[in-house]
Amino acid sequence: MDRRTFLALTAAVSALPGCGYEAPEEPLDDWTPDGEVDLVAFPCGVQVGDPSDSVVRVVVHTLEDITLEVVVGSGSGWTAHSEVVGSPDEAGAVSVELRELEADTVYAVVARTSGGSRSVPTRFRTALGAGTSRVLTLGATSCLGGNRPWPSLSFVPDHRLDAFFLCGDTIYADDSDMPHRETWLDALAVQGLRDVSRSTSLVAIWDDHETWESTQLDAAPEDVWQIGRTELIRALPIRPPAGDQLWRRLSWGSVLDVFILDVRGEVTETDYLSAEQLEWLIEGLSTSTATFKMVLTSVPISAWHRWMGNIVIEERWEGWPATRDTFLQAVRDANVEGLFFLAGDFHIASALTLDDPGGPGEDYWEILAGPAGSKRNPLVFFDNDDPERRPVFHGEWNWTKLTLDPDARTVTAEWVGDEGTVVDAITLTL
Repeated sequence: MDRRTFLALTAAVSALPGCGYEAPEEPLDDWTPDGEVDLVAFPCGVQVGDPSDSVVRVVVHTLEDITLEVVVGSGSGWTAHSEVVGSPDEAGAVSVELRELEADTVYAVVARTSGGSRSVPTRFRTALGAGTSRVLTLGATSCLGGNRPWPSLSFVPDHRLDAFFLCGDTIYADDSDMPHRETWLDALAVQGLRDVSRSTSLVAIWDDHETWESTQLDAAPEDVWQIGRTELIRALPIRPPAGDQLWRRLSWGSVLDVFILDVRGEVTETDYLSAEQLEWLIEGLSTSTATFKMVLTSVPISAWHRWMGNIVIEERWEGWPATRDTFLQAVRDANVEGLFFLAGDFHIASALTLDDPGGPGEDYWEILAGPAGSKRNPLVFFDNDDPERRPVFHGEWNWTKLTLDPDARTVTAEWVGDEGTVVDAITLTL
């Protein structure tokens, strides 16, 4: 990819179907099921996530036995699809999978108690089927450590997204005076995050703040990470491919392959990723035939040494140069096209190339989404000294809308602020 081929600030890209494929229409109005909304039984609504073209994960936080009512949407309205029953585990979470769904189709799901009260319904769209292609619209944010009720997120439903990526630090368990699970329930019940959850499927990654500090938990460090991982999977609709493994791959037809990394739970004194995860990542990117390949990494892989020096260098890929260099050289050797990176953690909204000219990542782009609520990084109070390498650089609270056009091979990123307006935007040709 030549980073100078095309770079321009732009408004939204219109979502026209690509490659001759017409996406199924969805209803003009949201589904309003019968019954009264019960925020006591269902304070967090319904979370749907990790969509494939036929399966999604559903999590409902409740102490009640429930029935999930699923409807399918089309241009003519909503029709009944199926019902699934579920019972809460010992912590008060119901986790089920909805299967045998149609590809690239809009559904809605509501949870009901035996007494008839219900949750707020959640809309979601399944992933594209194999070989199909159209414009995708995605969302992302990170770092929800303040600024409640996260007002920018309440504008997400207006955009009818295909999916929304939580890029890490969704909760700050290490800064909470509540037990870990209650910290998750508290966050999921906040209006901004509830609005995201009710409007699209979630794809989540973790960062350091999703875990406990061992001084608070009175546990060994390895137990701290295990507890954090267990509560993450209980709180959010994640479909681990094996056991409690968090790295996984999701696909949207021939448009997009997403490689969701775990850059926290497998770090050793010498390696940033386990050998197994690194091999999986390189192999997957090298063999993917999707137009776009997105690597979701909670901390930036882009080089910030020129601006930050060695400050918290262990908190980003730069602190592990052997892993970073091995990975970047491998994707360059494999001539991986359509590759870009999505990250959070830094409390900065940005788009930048991974390296200065001459570096191994000079032709790859990274987009930093958020923060939705955490304090701005002090760097944003300084002038941007390299607008060519780092054309987007600001500290507004935001979520990021990504529009992927496979025909034009463009990725448009728009950072939507607390007023619902686009505070910055960029289009990249990959």
